[in-house]
Amino acid sequence: MNRTAVEPLDYHEIGFLGGIEIHQQIGTRKLFCECEPKILKDHPDETTERRLHAVASELGEYDPAALHEAHRRRTFYYESYIDRVCLVELDEEPPHPVNQEALEVVLQASLLLNARVVDEIQVMRKTVIDGSNTAGFQRTMLVGTDGLVETSEGDVILHYFCLEEDAARIMEVDERFVHYRLDRLGIPLLEIVTGPVFISPAQAGEVAGKLGRIIRSLNVRRGIGSIRQDVNVSTKYGTRIEVKGVQRHRMIPLIMENEARRQKALWEIGQELSALSPRIERAELETRTRTVTDLFLSSASRVLRSLIDRGGVVVALPVPAMRGFPARELSPGMRLATEFKDQLLTLGIRGVIHSDEDPERYGISPSEHAALTDALDLQDGDAFILFASRPEVVPLALDKLYARISARISPRERRGRHPVHASPPG
Repeated sequence: MNRTAVEPLDYHEIGFLGGIEIHQQIGTRKLFCECEPKILKDHPDETTERRLHAVASELGEYDPAALHEAHRRRTFYYESYIDRVCLVELDEEPPHPVNQEALEVVLQASLLLNARVVDEIQVMRKTVIDGSNTAGFQRTMLVGTDGLVETSEGDVILHYFCLEEDAARIMEVDERFVHYRLDRLGIPLLEIVTGPVFISPAQAGEVAGKLGRIIRSLNVRRGIGSIRQDVNVSTKYGTRIEVKGVQRHRMIPLIMENEARRQKALWEIGQELSALSPRIERAELETRTRTVTDLFLSSASRVLRSLIDRGGVVVALPVPAMRGFPARELSPGMRLATEFKDQLLTLGIRGVIHSDEDPERYGISPSEHAALTDALDLQDGDAFILFASRPEVVPLALDKLYARISARISPRERRGRHPVHASPPG
């Protein structure tokens, strides 16, 4: 879309609120051991296989994100180097005392930005079982609170200044496994967190620029991958959305604008669908869902056949009264169908096809498309979603789609998607 043709948003009218979290690598040795950080390209010396699972807290409750990861049943492989990775990173030795040089950098940042340094620093643990930390949690320390940055649209409070450890980096991902490399795990990070304080994307960009200039005056690492920024957006049309891993602060205003457009467009589509037909009951969706693997056993579609040949199944879900809607644009470069694809991408499902696309683009022949239409008993105005996956993941995928469709496409919390479709987050 030509951006000059996009109608400007009234951020006050849509109830815009934004926030950012900045994670900057500090230029010292690792946080809980004496290893020198160095990102390596050499073949690893060792690989360790692990599986992680969710456990109940002291209150007997399970973290929803931890349960989600546990249901994926993935195996994690950790690549390491004898002279660069020690037993601390492998979670086979207790962490050493905190790196004092790294702590001083966070203290400097806190004081430069007018924050109040806490009286006592404690090491806290946040559950993480996506495999990015061998311990199953990330260690974080709160160092300062209530910093202040002046902007042209008013003062902005910086809620937290933290010292934490970086995660392992992903080398290869499959729906069944993830390969991580431990050379990055444990690098100290300066984390600066705002609340939902920005009243416009421009204000967020102004703050990110000022913070970047101050941070670069400290002992920090430079270059792509050394800083990652998480962007939070909410409007009156949807819940809080977190976009993770933004590399450049200049992208933040555009990401926030596009996310605000997305939430508004989803709400408008939901209103249109509600006017066309009443709420779609989950039971109806369940009844009409079909396993259609047999239709594609000899298909030329590489997307579907690659999964079928590995024991996967093909599932089709009719979506009543939604023909034409999956292709609707939410923000530049992003369509409603992207919402469905993103829901399944969190489960490692990549082969997702919808009825508003040309089936031959995916190698689906006209006869296969006709057979699919008959199998689903599609009525005028109906759409469909087709995907291939491992059998054990199908119930989780359908649960996500049923919830989203029966809720009439209301904006839901979504993490990790890069809404400007620029270079992927690191």
